[in-house]
Amino acid sequence: MGAVAALCLVAATTGPASAAAPQPVVQGNRIVDSVTGQAFVPRGVNFPSFEYACQQGWGYSNLGASETSSMATAAETAAAMAAWKINTVRIPLNQDCWLGDDGLPFTDLTRKGFGVTLTSIGYRVAVIEFVEALNDQGIVAVPDLHWSSPDGILSDGLRVMADNRSDDFWTSVAASFKTHPSVMFDLFNEPHSRWSDAGGRWAFQLSWECWKSGGCQGPVENDKTPLPTSAGSTFTTMGMKELVAAVRVTGAKQPIILGGRDYANDLGGWLGHRPDDDQLIAGFHNYVDQNCDNPTCWSTEIAPVASEVPVITGEIGQKTCDVGTTSHMNSYMRWADNRSIGYLAWAWWPANNGDCSNFAMLSNQDGTPNAPVGTAFRDHLLYVNSHPTTGTPDNPGPDPDPVGPDPVDKTKRRDARLVIANARFRHGMLTFKVKSKTKATGKVKVRVFVRSDRGATSSESSEAKLRSGSAVFGFKVRSDYRPTRIIARYPGTQKFKADSAVRRIR
Repeated sequence: MGAVAALCLVAATTGPASAAAPQPVVQGNRIVDSVTGQAFVPRGVNFPSFEYACQQGWGYSNLGASETSSMATAAETAAAMAAWKINTVRIPLNQDCWLGDDGLPFTDLTRKGFGVTLTSIGYRVAVIEFVEALNDQGIVAVPDLHWSSPDGILSDGLRVMADNRSDDFWTSVAASFKTHPSVMFDLFNEPHSRWSDAGGRWAFQLSWECWKSGGCQGPVENDKTPLPTSAGSTFTTMGMKELVAAVRVTGAKQPIILGGRDYANDLGGWLGHRPDDDQLIAGFHNYVDQNCDNPTCWSTEIAPVASEVPVITGEIGQKTCDVGTTSHMNSYMRWADNRSIGYLAWAWWPANNGDCSNFAMLSNQDGTPNAPVGTAFRDHLLYVNSHPTTGTPDNPGPDPDPVGPDPVDKTKRRDARLVIANARFRHGMLTFKVKSKTKATGKVKVRVFVRSDRGATSSESSEAKLRSGSAVFGFKVRSDYRPTRIIARYPGTQKFKADSAVRRIR
């Protein structure tokens, strides 16, 4: 019996998902629970580690295995998530570890004295067990193709698009979960273009047509490896249309999430290039300093998509330990709640020795939230599960303030009243001034976004001190690009509140 056939036997004998878990289906621009007929808005977290642990050689995931009993088990982890009122968990996976390609899963455990060998069957069973543990707690699971690579190249990171083994991956995964109705599939983590680190130009540009149909030549390097002026070794990409077909050929009928371009932050061409399938969901990722990280863009670019199909924010997060600095995440969740757009925080893992720069939601593996981001997210989930959504999409109503008071007394802090003034773009140079109308002091950070005539986008950031309430910035812009937007952010001080300003350049 082959590896895939053995896995299907394991999946079939473990039984279907618990009836307590929602069974999502797409109806128009909504996700509904097919059992109750009620609207279902996915709100939860990402559980990273299945994508990298098996490649780094220390286990299948952060759940460990028999040799790492100090780790939380699948059942314990699922129970801790349920206590946060999480209803959906995205599970990043590794293509090679699932298929048993290119020497993965790699094991270093025998050398460390555990006497354990990792196998692709063991990896698949570990994933299935976690999915079912989540379902038993009433939580929907979302397997996600996170790390992949063409045949013969190690799956050690994120590539620009799917490859010649990704359809085999999804046929196998979908066959394993087609009898689990409390599952949705996220077909490719973050499709993206690649900028040249040596030459200052695009080494690979992902078009919407390539996103849909594949067939373009992408660099074999992962997104953390610098690229030359043009891609050297390449692989032929596979598009979303073929990945959708790979799922459907198994008979799996669950909803499918398709992330947009620009690391899933761009949904501009999603509706016009989506494959033909009535169970599709648009995948959007939203981090600070991405092009679409502000309410103006959410309303002009994301809301129109959400009016036609469901949207899930597959990743959202902030890497900060400073209390009172979760404004990006809080404002987006509030905006999304009033449009029935779901969101999944990155990530369900502990901070590294108190360092919050890894987007940690936890301070401890047992589910203790990590302040301020984890605490703010957990408290928001508890709030929205006990209060109906207030207001309308364009007038969200009062802020529930689930985070609680900051240790700094805000009543004694002044508004910074930040503005962007005197913006001029001449002879390839963009200059502008960031001003505080109340002459706030401290550093201000800016990011400038540019777009080429062909539609390619890029951005650059800088920071400076406010002197007498103002700071002057200058950016050199390539001749084939034009600036489109400036974002300024002021983190606040003991005397002044945090603030931000946005200016469009036409």
